[in-house]
Amino acid sequence: MAVHQCSKCELRFRSTSEYHDHLRMEHGVDPQNLDPIRYQSATQQAPLYSDFVEKTSADDTRRVLVVSNAALRAQELQQALIRAADERPTVYRLVVPAVERSPLTGEHSAYATVGEVAHPEEHRLSGGTLAEHRRDEAVERLRGEGLDIDGVVGDADPLRAIQTALRGFKADEVFLGTLPRARSSWLGADLPTQIERRYGVTVTVLEAV
Repeated sequence: MAVHQCSKCELRFRSTSEYHDHLRMEHGVDPQNLDPIRYQSATQQAPLYSDFVEKTSADDTRRVLVVSNAALRAQELQQALIRAADERPTVYRLVVPAVERSPLTGEHSAYATVGEVAHPEEHRLSGGTLAEHRRDEAVERLRGEGLDIDGVVGDADPLRAIQTALRGFKADEVFLGTLPRARSSWLGADLPTQIERRYGVTVTVLEAV
């Protein structure tokens, strides 16, 4: 099996496509002229981004990374978080990718929200400010339900946002809150599979209705 060692950092990949995506996204490098590095003991190499899946909890506390933006007000997401916390002690970290304005329309794709009516000022907010607003509202609301949760704003690219968050929060699982499938760019890009392959964590999709 070929193991592709990134020439710019310490990360390893099991497929050429994932390695090339990483080079483009993380380092801005054209992968066409790069060759994979092969190891004799490739089958013993740790899976993608293995440093992210190391567990640090000594007790039975589950650590869940919650990733959402436009679907943060969806009841499906909130009820799933409450149920999981009722089953066993759970610590949540919310990551809200900062959606930028479209260069063609000037609009935020994340304006197509579900759940409660969006705040009237949201259409005037920039990507990062909009994400901060939604993070603060969601954390306050979910803490009001008794959940142990904090939140951060991440990169507009959800994979980059997750990568950064996992460096400071060793998650057992990722909860991905999305718009309905017909409207979700994340599901259209098969983001759940990409997360599982890159970071070695289980992904639960919480699709709004």
